[in-house]
Amino acid sequence: MIDKKQIGRNAMMAILQILVNGIILFFLYRFFIKTIGAEQFGIWALVMAFTSFASVANLGFAGSVVKFVAQSQANDDKERTSLIIQTSAISIAVISGALMMFLFPVVSWSMKYFVGSSSLPMAILLLPYSFAALWLMMIGGIFLSALDGYKRTDIRGLIMIGVSASNLTLCVLLVPKFGLIGVAYSIICSNCLALMSGWVMIKRSNPQLPFLPFIWRKNIFKEIIGYATKFQIVTLAVMFFEPVTKALLSKFGGLSIVAYYEMASRLVLQLRALIVSAYHVLIPVFSEYREKSLAEIPKIYLKSYELIYYLALPVFGLLIIWLVPISDVWIGYTESTFIAIANILATIWCFNTLAAPAYTASLGLGELKWNLAGHILTAVLNVMFGYVGGLMWGALGVLVGASVALITGSILISVPFHFNSGLKLRSYFPKEGRYLTGCLLIALLINQLAMSNYLMITGHYMNIYIPIILTLAIVLLAVVHPMRRHLQEWLKASISK
Repeated sequence: MIDKKQIGRNAMMAILQILVNGIILFFLYRFFIKTIGAEQFGIWALVMAFTSFASVANLGFAGSVVKFVAQSQANDDKERTSLIIQTSAISIAVISGALMMFLFPVVSWSMKYFVGSSSLPMAILLLPYSFAALWLMMIGGIFLSALDGYKRTDIRGLIMIGVSASNLTLCVLLVPKFGLIGVAYSIICSNCLALMSGWVMIKRSNPQLPFLPFIWRKNIFKEIIGYATKFQIVTLAVMFFEPVTKALLSKFGGLSIVAYYEMASRLVLQLRALIVSAYHVLIPVFSEYREKSLAEIPKIYLKSYELIYYLALPVFGLLIIWLVPISDVWIGYTESTFIAIANILATIWCFNTLAAPAYTASLGLGELKWNLAGHILTAVLNVMFGYVGGLMWGALGVLVGASVALITGSILISVPFHFNSGLKLRSYFPKEGRYLTGCLLIALLINQLAMSNYLMITGHYMNIYIPIILTLAIVLLAVVHPMRRHLQEWLKASISK
């Protein structure tokens, strides 16, 4: 039987974690820009992007551990749970370590095509630290995923909040003294903390775990790897989007643009995660309805789509409206490059967010075909269009290529599920949300005219007063929207439970 109270607690902790981590990232990135500058920070962002290719060695284990641990827990088999966790941790430690040693010279050689000669020595120097941080993160990810399998996402969230706070503290202490190497030290120490905390907490949940993982079982490894392979393909396709985009931006735009892209991307994706994080709770709901009442699935999907439509458009719209004040506070001045990149990313990720209900429903129903096809198409088009766009229009062309790729992939994930559910095209624009959409577009137009000085308004009137006025108007429209009442009732019910 599903523990609704625990699921509600997990969902709220997931949202809290993202909110707190977003605030920490805000101060951390502002600290980097003020302390080491955009170009130096761009070097670290690019190195981490290149290193992330090694996460292919995860082999889908982290996601699979959730399923296998939960399955063993349902059968109250603590011994098998212990063997699953130990086998997974040892497998990832050995396989990822070997792959990283192989990839190190390859990545070192390839970086010269994307990093300027003046910055290349520092990038090469940072590479082993970046690999070490990723290796620790992948092992720690097994223990944190095991906590998910125990349905203790709330504990995982608390650990990750503590890790983010420790990273901020260490960066403040170490970066002024050691520069970029201080960033590397901070992340390695923080990932060590995540690994140890995850192991301690999972050991509390299962006393049969030894002091350190040392048991490896071939049969369990084969069972997990067989299940994990299907999900790893999706993971690989997702993984290539950010590193490829950053590499192309570095080649056609420079490291400063990579830094502003990193900041804008983190800002937008943190906001997106705040919206979609609780949607993972719907995965078991779709699974249950598939077995008991297949006819109800389109109704559940449509309701979840209407909810995310109601949340996503105003939230991303408000982000765009507030980009100038955000730049002034975060960077210290109005940085047009950051604002332009953030505008593009907010638009395309808002479109992608609308595909989240179809993506989640497909996971719950076990139908991964269109999810896989959408991510692969996004990865392929990003390389093709991003490179061609970079040759033709520089960094702007890279961003246009990435935008086309992400939107096309999102359509391929969402549209087939939408029509297979018997829904019509007009349901993509919910009747109750059309008025909100029209008013939001007018607000964005007013904001853009003000930014471009077409309204002959300058200074604080443009930077502060206009965003405040437009925000009040959008919030008022959201309050009178019928979906607000449904959302309020759901929150009251969750809190009461």
